[in-house]
Amino acid sequence: MKKEIKNSIISTLYIVCILLFALSVSAANYSIGKYVRDSSNVTLNSGWNMISITLENNDDSGNKSIALTQGWNLIGYSSENGSSQQDLVFVNSSGISKAWSVAVAEGDVNQQLASYVNDGTTKKYRYIPLQESNLSLHRGYWVYAQKAGNLTVQNVGGSLQNESYIVSDLMFSNGTTELNITNAQTAGWIDVSINYWNTGLNQWSLSSLIYPWQGYLIRAFQDNIKLMRQN
Repeated sequence: MKKEIKNSIISTLYIVCILLFALSVSAANYSIGKYVRDSSNVTLNSGWNMISITLENNDDSGNKSIALTQGWNLIGYSSENGSSQQDLVFVNSSGISKAWSVAVAEGDVNQQLASYVNDGTTKKYRYIPLQESNLSLHRGYWVYAQKAGNLTVQNVGGSLQNESYIVSDLMFSNGTTELNITNAQTAGWIDVSINYWNTGLNQWSLSSLIYPWQGYLIRAFQDNIKLMRQN
C-alpha cells in the first residue's frame, strides 16, 4: 500500500513538472524549441531594408574599429549608444589617427555617411550630418573611403566584433506567427537572400554568416516583419 502511494506521488510530481515546463515554454515565446530574443528585433518593411544586427555579448564602452577598403563600404551600427561624426576617427594605413573632419579635409574619406531608410512611409537615403546627426542602432551605412584604413567609433560599446551569427538560424515574425528563414521565404514575407557589399569584388554577395558592425541588404514583401535572432 505504501509503495503504491509513493509511486502515485512520484507520478503526480512528474506530471506537474511537465506541465510547468510546457507553461514556461509557452510564456517564453519559443519557436521550434529555441528562444527568440525580443531585444534583437529589427523591423523590415516592404521593399529594401539596409540593416545591421546586434549579438548576445556586448560591452558598455570601448572603441569599435571597422576596416575600410578604398571605395564604397557598407558598415553597420550595432550599439544602443548613438554616435555623431564627432565620435568618428579615421586611421590610415600608416596608423595615423585623424578626426573625421580632418580626414575629410585631407581627402581620406567623404564627409557624408548614407543610410537607406525604409520605415513603411519613407523610402529614401538620409545622410549624416545633413538630415540626421547620429548613427542609429540596427542601421546600415554607406561610407566612401578615398584611401584604405579603419573607421573607429569612439566609446560606443555595443556588440563584440569577433562574433558571428548563422543566417539560417534567423527567425521572422509577422506579429502573430514566427517562422524560420526558409519558411518566411516560402510564405512570401522576405526575399530569398541577405546580401552584403563585397569590397574585394565590388559587388553584392550572399551571406551565410552575419556580423555586427557590418551592413546588410534584405528585401521584404510585407510591412512590419520582425527579423530576430535566437539564443
